[in-house]
Amino acid sequence: MSEFEVFSKEELSDIAERHNNALLDLLEKYGKDILETKAENIKLREKMIVLESEINRAHSRISNINFSKDSRDLI
Repeated sequence: MSEFEVFSKEELSDIAERHNNALLDLLEKYGKDILETKAENIKLREKMIVLESEINRAHSRISNINFSKDSRDLI
């Protein structure tokens, strides 16, 4: 049978408070950087979507040009 450490309510409360304070310290220290990075990632994703759309349109135009040339060759 394994042994478990038993904590009192006060000890658990103290552990939880220290944990929460540590998380708040991390959030205070890195939160702004995380939010700025997320915002930059969103902007980059938006740019990627625009670029993909432009690439698809260009590819479609190239395909249409090639199709037109091929059909003229058949005549």
